[in-house]
Amino acid sequence: MNVILLIHYGSSLILGMIGFGFLIGIHELGHFMACKLFDVRTPSFSLGFGPQLFTKQIGETNFTLSLIPFGGYVEVAGADDAFHEHDERLITKKPYYQKLIILLGGIVVNILFAYATLTAILLRQTPATPFLSPLNISPIVEAVAPDSPASQKDIRPGDTIRSINLIPLRSSADIVHAWQATKTEGLVPIPIELEREGTLHTIHVVPTAGCSSKSIGLSFKLSPLPPHTLIESLHKSAQVIYHWARMTFLSLANMVRTRSTEGLGGPIAVMSGITTSAQRSFLLYVITLCFISTGLACINFVPLPVFDGGQILFYTLEAVTRLSLNRLRIIVHTITWAALIILMVYLSWRDLIYLIIG
Repeated sequence: MNVILLIHYGSSLILGMIGFGFLIGIHELGHFMACKLFDVRTPSFSLGFGPQLFTKQIGETNFTLSLIPFGGYVEVAGADDAFHEHDERLITKKPYYQKLIILLGGIVVNILFAYATLTAILLRQTPATPFLSPLNISPIVEAVAPDSPASQKDIRPGDTIRSINLIPLRSSADIVHAWQATKTEGLVPIPIELEREGTLHTIHVVPTAGCSSKSIGLSFKLSPLPPHTLIESLHKSAQVIYHWARMTFLSLANMVRTRSTEGLGGPIAVMSGITTSAQRSFLLYVITLCFISTGLACINFVPLPVFDGGQILFYTLEAVTRLSLNRLRIIVHTITWAALIILMVYLSWRDLIYLIIG
């Protein structure tokens, strides 16, 4: 039995490493393809860090695969000072719109992968998973937080919420709409109609802050999704990806505002999430990859030179001012890269401690 479990966890870990490496790989492939489109030289294409497993020169590019799949890069000619200025195949010699497309290439590929894959998944029945929220929210109460406004009004798990602030709940979209449409100023009671054992009850709940299920202390049950038509899948996968992206940007903004890394996971946490989903089912594993791919695209919009967003910012400033900021960009890139490595080491250590002691 122990051998079977070891094989199960080992295969899940391998799937996690492959999945994470794949997402990094397609991101860098987006940059690489855009470079080839505009004839920008790419001396090297590397996936992973640590000991090299494979290396091969194909054309002008040296392709390398390393053991630890926690990163990767495409060396773009002209992105540093190691190339001669007279070389017309440098990215610095290209028009602004071509620089923009090259830098957006990785982000676009990550989003397209998530969108196309999630669309294909929604064509079949999908399991109940928080990743597909808010599509799969049902009006049935899953849990009630202790000492919350909901518990004080005797809302119980198993209750069916029929309306919120007189807005009927007929679908998952209605649940989201009801909270968004309910704007309160101050501690204003919200009428909630619920059904329990065939009897309707109307209660008035005062949210602690804002207006959401979390602010009154309840969570809704998630349900499996039936197969969708192609048009429905295209529409709903766009909804889910928009929701993922919005939550990612809100989380990043909150971390900047609070100056806290609480809730921020490092490579080990990401790998753990992929591995855990792989242990449950292959479909959930693929959905998790779509979620992380979307998050990877969003993070690369951060306006620091170590990310694509920072490179876009510098090239945009150059286009507006008509001044070369290449040396300044490289200096800031080096500083932010060092800071990012320190952050990743800290997050990885914190993630490792959490996995060991819980």
